[in-house]
Amino acid sequence: MEEIKHNQIFIDEYCPSAKNWINSLNKTITILEIKDDGLYIYFDDRSGIFLRTESDCCAHHYFVCDDDLPSFIGGVLLGGEIREAPNVKEENGDSVHEVQFLEIKTSKGSFVISCHNEHNGYYGGFYLYVSKALSIEDLKQEVMKFVGDNSFTCRAIFRNFSKEYYLKYNEFEKFILNMVASGELINNGINRNDENLFVKRS
Repeated sequence: MEEIKHNQIFIDEYCPSAKNWINSLNKTITILEIKDDGLYIYFDDRSGIFLRTESDCCAHHYFVCDDDLPSFIGGVLLGGEIREAPNVKEENGDSVHEVQFLEIKTSKGSFVISCHNEHNGYYGGFYLYVSKALSIEDLKQEVMKFVGDNSFTCRAIFRNFSKEYYLKYNEFEKFILNMVASGELINNGINRNDENLFVKRS
């Protein structure tokens, strides 16, 4: 398959996912991890991205990689290519299992992610999302800066960061509670909706 122009994996270079992808090219990779049904890539400038395909109510999307991901750490992210792949035959005739290959190109060679979509026949296809990602330590610093001397609910803090970064609310809530347990944030009462308010420890 012909590689998409501009060394991208997106035709529309102005969509948010394409911008996040383009801004990550030519950076040195420090972490590669398949988790949360997607791929995390972190770089030596402490930035990161999360690649995923979105699941619907009747579809399950996930990534699989048989290559040795740690061997690509230290390489520079150069580009990517999406390639067609054969579907997986399902014993259940009512379900469909589609596969698409995502080749990630680095200065240390390329690795291939198999993008899977298991659905009921009505939720086929793939759309790749690339969100910004933060390490736990960097997220802590950003939360502390955002909270400052003010009180916020966990949901308000989550909304601020989920606009730009890939986050799951239930995991983010645990993250905030861990910051309370470690003394970095304190519980500052509740609001009129009976939601806990959190403030930075002075």
